[in-house]
Amino acid sequence: MDQPPPPPTRDPASAARAELTRFVSELKSEYLTWYERSVGRCKFWYATLQLVSLLASLVTSVLAALNTAVTTSDEKALKYALVVLPILGSFAATCFLQFHTPERLQLREEGRIAFQDLELEGRRLLAAASNDTDCLKALEQLQTRASELERHQSKSFFELARQQQPPPPQQQPPPQQPTTKPT
Repeated sequence: MDQPPPPPTRDPASAARAELTRFVSELKSEYLTWYERSVGRCKFWYATLQLVSLLASLVTSVLAALNTAVTTSDEKALKYALVVLPILGSFAATCFLQFHTPERLQLREEGRIAFQDLELEGRRLLAAASNDTDCLKALEQLQTRASELERHQSKSFFELARQQQPPPPQQQPPPQQPTTKPT
């Protein structure tokens, strides 16, 4: 009778190297790609909100200057434009400031750079790892650093969100007058 083939044996060194290779690949395909897309979105909103605010104020100024040369048929449209454009520009500028657009762009760009550096370090560690212990040590180091970076990004992101509400002013207690004892 034929016996079933023995179960495949796993070489722990190759398993550790495979896991390290998988994680380094994940750093690039998942983490770094996410930060690159996030930076792209932040850049889009940064440029769009700035441009809308600038163009709305510019067009409003031009239309206000041309107000005297407008015929009566265009007068109603001009009045609407002179009301809507400043509102639009103010809305864009307010969104730019309230959503901390420059700070978010900086935060995500710092995250992108950090994960790019981490992925490069992972490739260096993978190339330098000569045994199972080196691979496992490198994997643990990379996973720890990735978790730290994610926690830092999360904490910083929510700190920006809390900054949207100005903190209440701190009140100082009135200075106390020195008391003197009658002698």
